[in-house]
Amino acid sequence: MSGEKSRPTEGEGYSACALSGVKIADEVVSAIAAISAMETKGVYGLNGGITYSNRNKLSAKALKKCVKIICTDRDAVIYLSILIKYGFSIPETCDAVKEKVASAVGNMTGLRVSSVHIKVKDVIVED
Repeated sequence: MSGEKSRPTEGEGYSACALSGVKIADEVVSAIAAISAMETKGVYGLNGGITYSNRNKLSAKALKKCVKIICTDRDAVIYLSILIKYGFSIPETCDAVKEKVASAVGNMTGLRVSSVHIKVKDVIVED
């Protein structure tokens, strides 16, 4: 044995992040990011019709519309497209999302989230 750890490739459906030989599927990191973003006060949901109330129906196809993960070694960069509830401060809500997503992904996967980028796609007025 050469002592080198094999790294998954993006083509295998896994992020380029490997921690102590553990492969973490892109969809897992995306789901963690999506759920933590939707738990943030002021966030209505994610682009593509994903809301906190229907989060149990998250699919890889739906996540691809609103979450993108780029990993290098132990670092992750996350891109999210979110919907904001009317009446909430967009800058404050986005700052809260960034903090919550980075914390959740870091705590659950061991990855270091180097940045979270957010695109606000719409403002939703709740009934």
